[in-house]
Amino acid sequence: MTRKPNDPYIQRKVTTAELSTVSGAAALRMAGIEPTSIDALVLSTTTPDRTVPATSATVQNDLGLR
Repeated sequence: MTRKPNDPYIQRKVTTAELSTVSGAAALRMAGIEPTSIDALVLSTTTPDRTVPATSATVQNDLGLR
């Protein structure tokens, strides 16, 4: 993928959690699924935002998953 200088994701430091939340929210919206109906979130990364709390916990909270 070639990134352009005006790409909003490279204009500032965007975290793994932010990218995951944006893509997760879009996937839920496109699928017509309510966040509360999701039973598990699997997030695998070699670039976590920090060690504790896990990036998946941040995404779970931001998406409104139970």
